[in-house]
Amino acid sequence: MAIVDLDTILDALADGLTIEGAAKRYRITPDEVRAIVKEATERCYDGAYLREHWMLEDRRLFAMEMKFYHLAMDEGNPAHAMVAVKTSERRAVLAGANMPQAHVLQISPVQPQTKTSTERIRNALDTVLHISPRERQLQDKKSYGEEPMTEAERTELRELIRARKAAYPRKLDPDDDEQ
Repeated sequence: MAIVDLDTILDALADGLTIEGAAKRYRITPDEVRAIVKEATERCYDGAYLREHWMLEDRRLFAMEMKFYHLAMDEGNPAHAMVAVKTSERRAVLAGANMPQAHVLQISPVQPQTKTSTERIRNALDTVLHISPRERQLQDKKSYGEEPMTEAERTELRELIRARKAAYPRKLDPDDDEQ
């Protein structure tokens, strides 16, 4: 590989020069140009590199902000004030404190599935009878399940019913004795 400043090649590519054009201009092979691009791209995955880059950008913007702030205050020029404000906003965006409106995400709620009248009544009864969602799941598996309940599930259901009856001793369900 010829001795070439890598940043010069990257700047030429950023200005629109093709890989083949950069190879010809700097007397290197297209594969060498691709290797330079690959290395530069991999640096962008390095958090330390990006933080360093953003820190330098923040310093540049701060210097510009202060220059135009002082010009605006000394001369009362609104154009200078606008540049100071815009650089301040840009620094805030880099810091993540002022996300631009163009990037605001709108999250729409997922429409809940409409329950049938039977499901609504059952949910109301479960609330009145203090039947937990897990107990309902096990009751449904016992009554309508495609697979038979395991012994552990039967034991869990009995414990849930026992705990519910202990917590709410009034007999609310006329079929309680059958369980």
